[in-house]
Amino acid sequence: MRRIIYASRAVHDFTDSDLVNLLLRARAVNEDHHVTGMLVYSARSFLQLFEGEEFDVEVVWDRIRLDDRHIDLRVLQDGPAGSRQYADWSMGFEHVDAAELERTLPGYRASVAYPFVSAELVARADTAETLLSLYARRS
Repeated sequence: MRRIIYASRAVHDFTDSDLVNLLLRARAVNEDHHVTGMLVYSARSFLQLFEGEEFDVEVVWDRIRLDDRHIDLRVLQDGPAGSRQYADWSMGFEHVDAAELERTLPGYRASVAYPFVSAELVARADTAETLLSLYARRS
């Protein structure tokens, strides 16, 4: 079992429709490869954890790296996982607004662009995992 957590910067603002389309495609690919995970979008940045068998995770990771809708990918964790954190979700999702993010991400202010990509705000994988799990409980 392998788990990857990364943050990236969207190349443009994502509308609700853009996010729905992204999520539908991601879920279909993840289901085909038995990959599970959680995706959070806020302030033109993505934070995602996905997990599965080595080969399947690599296939999904290749698609993510080549996706031109985001740039500045920052890997927070890439390694073995003893078990799945999101076994029941092909891809959980949460769109977080600035006010909510201010309440949950220490140091974040609404004027900060691309908060998940900022090494000052999300410095380590455990910070990312905490954020993902907080939003997962609401989904």
